[in-house]
Amino acid sequence: MLINLLLKVVKELDKNKIPYIIIGGQAVNLHGIVRATQDINITLGIDTGKMEELLKIISKLNLIFLKENPEEFAKKFWVMPVFEKKSKIKIDFAFSFSPFEKNAIKRAVKVKIKNQIVKFCSIEDLIVFKIIAGRAIDLFDVRNIILRNSKFDRKYVLKWIKLFEDTTGENYKERLDKIIISIK
Repeated sequence: MLINLLLKVVKELDKNKIPYIIIGGQAVNLHGIVRATQDINITLGIDTGKMEELLKIISKLNLIFLKENPEEFAKKFWVMPVFEKKSKIKIDFAFSFSPFEKNAIKRAVKVKIKNQIVKFCSIEDLIVFKIIAGRAIDLFDVRNIILRNSKFDRKYVLKWIKLFEDTTGENYKERLDKIIISIK
């Protein structure tokens, strides 16, 4: 069910020329870590100014909004959470504003699933997304991703982490270093 819904969604995104990448648990699964997850997280290559395009897709796919005022919610939090009634699968459409997200979309890993190309987040960009999110499950995912993919481009990851540190004042490199030390 999840794969079928994912394929329907990306087909509509492609048809409407909305750039995207699949992030979150589905991307973690792609990169070799089996994690039970029944949701889909998609970063869109548009900002909330082009929300109308997404609303048309949501309507066409008969997806249901999880928030009472979805447009206001999306403008405030940059995400539009919806779900499919039949499968109960939740989809978070995240609008992108940062150069990092736009770059991550350009670096998408293209995977053919049932004759449909699906664009997933690269290993390096997934590590950055998850280090920034910083929840326990995200840091656990980073650890497992690195264990399975030790030859990832550390220089690329550190470049983006440094830029985020400069912007937020958070110490993201320390999070990454702790994970790498725990693996050794």
